[in-house]
Amino acid sequence: MNGSLLTQIASDAVLQQAYDWLCKRRKDYPAQADVWHLRWHWPQRRPQLQADLRQGRYRFGPLQRVRGREATMEIWSASDALVLKAMALVLGRHLKPHLSPRCFHLADHGGAKAAVRQTAIEVTRPPFIFRTDVKQYYANIDHGVLEGLLRQHINEEPVLRLIQGYLQRTVVDDDWWETARFGPVVGLSAVAADGCVVSQAAGRPHGCTGLVLRPVYGRLGGVGANPVETAAGGAGGQRDAERTKGGTAPG
Repeated sequence: MNGSLLTQIASDAVLQQAYDWLCKRRKDYPAQADVWHLRWHWPQRRPQLQADLRQGRYRFGPLQRVRGREATMEIWSASDALVLKAMALVLGRHLKPHLSPRCFHLADHGGAKAAVRQTAIEVTRPPFIFRTDVKQYYANIDHGVLEGLLRQHINEEPVLRLIQGYLQRTVVDDDWWETARFGPVVGLSAVAADGCVVSQAAGRPHGCTGLVLRPVYGRLGGVGANPVETAAGGAGGQRDAERTKGGTAPG
């Protein structure tokens, strides 16, 4: 797909793909959820959304913290989740060449099976295996550091502002408002309990943490050399175990 990143994000094809994802993702939401309003008015809402994106006017609203009997979730509005998904689709393609092929959790990198296969190969090659489990790693990523790394690969200010709006999101919990200064690039996607964004592109699923760890991989022998990562299943993607010949770090 040609054109600037912002043009791609606001394109008919990408927004429609994000819309289809949103409809499937929230098909079981209650009748009062805003996704139904968006679906009903989508033919009118799409050109408005495209204009806001192209002219740099789009701003993310706060997430709503919803407490259930078994879990607490932070949910983006339907419109925000759609835009975040569109960003993930475009930025995922854009950032992929800059990420290690050994980040197996990224789309088309083989997943857990590929990680296990590569681990089986690496453990037969001494000198040693270094296994790490960094507690709350994703929850403590410094947004300033991450933004600096993203600027090395994204030179469009409107797109960077959108990413910044995602990172520095505000969460509403009844009458309590809080703004994130560190942490989760989990969920675009990735993100929030809704599986949203930059997750896929820039976030834990999906690439932001891969960019954060790229310098570490270089110190360990090259971006594509030895790192082998396997997911250890922690809540919200906050527990990762990694194995590598000679060293490792989460991605």
